[in-house]
Amino acid sequence: MCNTKYDYMPRATNVLTISLPYQLSHAVDELTRQTEQTRSELVRQALRDYLVDVHEDRQRFLQAYRKTRKEKFISMEAFRKKYGLV
Repeated sequence: MCNTKYDYMPRATNVLTISLPYQLSHAVDELTRQTEQTRSELVRQALRDYLVDVHEDRQRFLQAYRKTRKEKFISMEAFRKKYGLV
């Protein structure tokens, strides 16, 4: 029995409450039925995938930027096109 504020096991996860537009919420629910995953599982995996993509995009950008530092200046639009970041 928990008698003090210190007599508990800390959670291994954090609870995150978000609001979604109806159509997005409906799409999540539909996908959970199709994949037999919970909403939490589906959203966790989507966030993991997104964060990996963002990290990879950032790494590509930094590599390309470092390479261009050795070249003459080009516009950001030309830079993105040249290195496939569009």
